[in-house]
Amino acid sequence: MVRRRAGVLSAVMAMVAGMTVSVAVVGPAAADVPDRGLVMTLDGEYGTIAPPPAPAGVHYTKVSMDYTAGLFLRSDGQAEVAYAEGVTAQATALAEIPALPSGMRYVDVDAQSLVGVLVRSDGQIFVLHFRSSGYSQPAPVLPAGIKYVSARYSDGFIAAIRSDGRAVIFDRTGSGYVRVTKVADYVSAVIASGFALLLKADGRVKKVTVPFFGPCDWCSRARATAVSKVPTLPRGVRFVDVETNGYFTAYVRSDGVAQVVGRTRQGKTVQVPSAPRGVGYTQVSVTGTGIVLIRTDGQAIGAGYTDDHGNSLIPPRIPKGWVFTGVSVYPHSNAPAAFLTRKLAPGEKVQTSITKVTRPATVTRGATAIYTVKVFSAAVTRGGMVKVTYKNKTIGTGVVGDGAVATVKVSTASMPAHARNKVGIAFLGHGNAAKSTSATKYIGHINTR
Repeated sequence: MVRRRAGVLSAVMAMVAGMTVSVAVVGPAAADVPDRGLVMTLDGEYGTIAPPPAPAGVHYTKVSMDYTAGLFLRSDGQAEVAYAEGVTAQATALAEIPALPSGMRYVDVDAQSLVGVLVRSDGQIFVLHFRSSGYSQPAPVLPAGIKYVSARYSDGFIAAIRSDGRAVIFDRTGSGYVRVTKVADYVSAVIASGFALLLKADGRVKKVTVPFFGPCDWCSRARATAVSKVPTLPRGVRFVDVETNGYFTAYVRSDGVAQVVGRTRQGKTVQVPSAPRGVGYTQVSVTGTGIVLIRTDGQAIGAGYTDDHGNSLIPPRIPKGWVFTGVSVYPHSNAPAAFLTRKLAPGEKVQTSITKVTRPATVTRGATAIYTVKVFSAAVTRGGMVKVTYKNKTIGTGVVGDGAVATVKVSTASMPAHARNKVGIAFLGHGNAAKSTSATKYIGHINTR
């Protein structure tokens, strides 16, 4: 059953693998308002999980799904938690989002296995247990001037990225296990039983061994080693997204290709479907028995097998003129699943362009210039690479993260001093990146002294 509430644009009933699935588009009352980060949710075993409608002028920017609840990040920095109908009917206590102090925002959320993690703009990490009130703050204390910027949770451990680019892995109980990487060039992390995968700014992935958190039937060092194997990349190609559920890992590359390493819990191999000519993949979410991918044309596609509850991997239908911009599926089943969608503005096309570049006014020759590059696309909110070139040679690359922003460390070692040096900036993320950047080039300059 789909309940009618203020702000619900539409509701449809879809038949997926023989079961009825409620699909609700949650958002503003006016259907012609674009870019509101509308959320579509597919039911899990505990029923519908539906966030409240976003206020006028606000849209959802990220979603993360557990099997009992979902965490939803809004563009105004607020976060919402929404519980499945079956959970609210049974639970005696439910976690709530900690209130934000004045001037603060939430910048990241993650949910899995009854645990929710929120990162605040001052670097504080809050850990919720969905079926109890209150929260904990187990993150290690950081040096002055350093803060946490993102965090992922799985199987008792949290992998967090610091503002200096180092990754920190610690257990959620705060009992004492802490590992800090020496490398300070990481932009995101995923974690599962026995390992974490860290994505670097240059698009490479580093595997880190993590202890097993207590006894469990899936804890196998041999399995963790196999699942965390990082594929070899072709020359000039980088990873832009990586997700894992501990049984298999999915990678998305800057040339739009998706790869899966490992097998499902049932021992099956997940085959990645071919994308249409000129179309690539930008994001992936792993499920219990497969993957859901977002394509550069704004479409979502699932691949894999029906799970133990009879849920398949068919994304919900969206009206013509709408695109998918993000997806999160509970990684140990095929539902619940949540999709970020939005309506295209009149005349808007599904393409990517560089809309804003921020750089220092002048850089000492030989020093590193930090560029922040804002990418616009109807179908890309993260994923893909930004490349900066000088005289046709690459001098910096960066991964497009949440908010469609890439931070690029640009080397000026090959430039003359006291000059206005012309550079090219390109977004790589449309299928065959070598042939698809002509519409996304941006010309800029670096002033050296």
